[in-house]
Amino acid sequence: MQSERTLRFWDDFYNAQEPSSDKEWILQPSQPLLQRLSQCLEKRGSCRILEIGCGTSSLGRELWKYMRTNPPAGEEQPSVHLLATDVSEVCIRQNQERDSELIDQRENASLEYKVLNIVKSDPELEGKFDFILDKGCLDTFLFRSRQRGGGSQSYGEHVRSAIDNIQSWLSKDGVYVILSPRIKFKTVREYAGFSSVDRFEQNPAELQLGDLEGEEGD
Repeated sequence: MQSERTLRFWDDFYNAQEPSSDKEWILQPSQPLLQRLSQCLEKRGSCRILEIGCGTSSLGRELWKYMRTNPPAGEEQPSVHLLATDVSEVCIRQNQERDSELIDQRENASLEYKVLNIVKSDPELEGKFDFILDKGCLDTFLFRSRQRGGGSQSYGEHVRSAIDNIQSWLSKDGVYVILSPRIKFKTVREYAGFSSVDRFEQNPAELQLGDLEGEEGD
């Protein structure tokens, strides 16, 4: 379980932001990015998406809108359900207020924000999602972890718990997508719970970069 100090840090961070502002880490939700992400589930008539560590980014919301309005050629409008989550109650409250007009619970589409601590198991989410979206969430744990892994070394407890939970929340053929500036992600590659790991490089010239704060180190 993350410490109360860490939870307070993120609540304080979002309290200090403008309530209506979108904080975009790493990448902006541009058209090329949304198109690439949607291709991960292009053949599905319906899907359930979990976004972890959503912050006040608009990426999850924009992906939800994009997938509903840009179905694959010859297919009807898909049923898309998005649950965007973060450990900060302040962050989630701000998102709910910002997107109050979009939040819906219809049978063919739903957009929801919820507080979720990804290092804590949640049986209600097990096997539920076709797509888990992570923009900078696991990165944050790795930046903070003093155990970098590799060889016989173990990763930090929080990192291991997060990966265990992510894997358990995916459906049988689910896809976990990480958006990261890292060249390598040994944490995921060395985890036995995933059947395969693919790396997709994107041309920075085609994307709109977001903020990248902090330095990697112990």
